[in-house]
Amino acid sequence: MEFRIEGNPDFGEVIAAMGPGESLVCEAGAMSRMSPDMEVRGRLGGGFLRALARKILGGETFFLGTFTSPGVGFLALAPDRPGTIHHRRLQGETLIVSAGSFLACTPGIRIRTRFLGLKGLFTGKGAFALHCSGEGDLFFHAFGDLLE
Repeated sequence: MEFRIEGNPDFGEVIAAMGPGESLVCEAGAMSRMSPDMEVRGRLGGGFLRALARKILGGETFFLGTFTSPGVGFLALAPDRPGTIHHRRLQGETLIVSAGSFLACTPGIRIRTRFLGLKGLFTGKGAFALHCSGEGDLFFHAFGDLLE
């Protein structure tokens, strides 16, 4: 799978060129356009209670969409608000992203909602964040730009 990010820093979008059998897990409502033969499945992502926690505590949608290409195809994703999209290749480490920032990932990434403790209340983003871990590609967005 090959990824291209266009439109940064204001109106970023991810365009994924996908081969046969390749999949991408996306935030519900993130797909802006795709190949006509793309297979789409909705799932809760970790079961009912985890999906509910991700929705209520993590600011994400209840369902995740899994897009699978039966042949050669493409998928374009965009967040629901302006900003910059960032790509991070995880190789066993964990990246913490603020609530509402998750856009997409490859199937090897686990997304969990975690309580940040008292320090989270002082960040202005809430007491919960998403812990993204595993092996694969992760896409998240920031309102505005992000300095690495």
